[in-house]
Amino acid sequence: MEDVFGLARSPFHKPRQNKVPTSDPDTALAFVKYDLTAAEFIVSNNYNQADTLTQLNESWPANTPIADRNIQEFPNTSSATSFALKPVWNLVSQTGQTALPVWPGPPDPAKAFGSGAWSTCVIIDPAHKGPPSTAKGQCNNTSGTYPLIGVDAFIHFQITEEQAAGINEGGGGTSLPEKTTKAGDYAVLVAMHVTTKELKRWTWQTFWWSSNPDSPHAPSSAEIASLRSQTKVPLQGAAANYATCTAYQMVFPVQPYSGGSSSGTRPLFCYNPYLEAGFGSSTFDDQQGFGVQTNCMSCHANAHWPNPNNTPHYVTDQYVDLGGPQFSGITKVDFLWSIADNVK
Repeated sequence: MEDVFGLARSPFHKPRQNKVPTSDPDTALAFVKYDLTAAEFIVSNNYNQADTLTQLNESWPANTPIADRNIQEFPNTSSATSFALKPVWNLVSQTGQTALPVWPGPPDPAKAFGSGAWSTCVIIDPAHKGPPSTAKGQCNNTSGTYPLIGVDAFIHFQITEEQAAGINEGGGGTSLPEKTTKAGDYAVLVAMHVTTKELKRWTWQTFWWSSNPDSPHAPSSAEIASLRSQTKVPLQGAAANYATCTAYQMVFPVQPYSGGSSSGTRPLFCYNPYLEAGFGSSTFDDQQGFGVQTNCMSCHANAHWPNPNNTPHYVTDQYVDLGGPQFSGITKVDFLWSIADNVK
């Protein structure tokens, strides 16, 4: 079927987080994809149309409880559960070597810590086969000797002529002035957000490439990595090289949809190092905390239409009351910023 936002296939764009960390190398590209259940739901309800969302927001009776100011919830049945993916790719030249910063773990004390500040790197060479070796190179303007790996260490694909043209022309803000993308260059998966409508507040999983996936850095852990052995189909090859964390709730203990509190709770940090680690305190509504102190569910609970001044938007890990006064006069879009950010 036609892409829900009017395109035959999803083009690359810069990751549409609240703010792209200015310290990061400007090479990450992304797109959002829905499964057929979610895509058909969006199209059938015209939730890809700004007029539809605006009309809905203006039609709520004055006495409507804030908790009820929401689009219809996405399907979650025994036969159809909605999925949304946000894969993030880095470009690798088909010839020569390309440096990639690799997550070294969160800083202590917490601070904005985008990939441009990471000192751990790998060198990717499509011609390299077999186990890692070493190579000299430059990563984040620092010369050193780094592990040398091939593209087979990543989930990857080769760029088509159409995709290369779109990147070089800057569609979706994708132009990478430091290099010219060519058909045959590689896109390697460095990160991916995954959400499924198995819960009212969705489930939130995020994945990132790790040079030590059996004992990855926080917000993952060796304990989380050990659970991979319990899958019905063992992870093999490139898929086994990704770390993960999950956010099935915002804080411990779990709070109700409305009327709960962050008081007396413990945080549950789950973020993607390639997407959120670079956020400083100015990113967040309360001007406090950093990207390494966030939780996917807390941020997405604020997804809404219309979006004046981007508020409410991003918060660090905390309880978000779905009936809270911050949603007065606006309509929640069932946790998906991709709805509010991509309407026509």
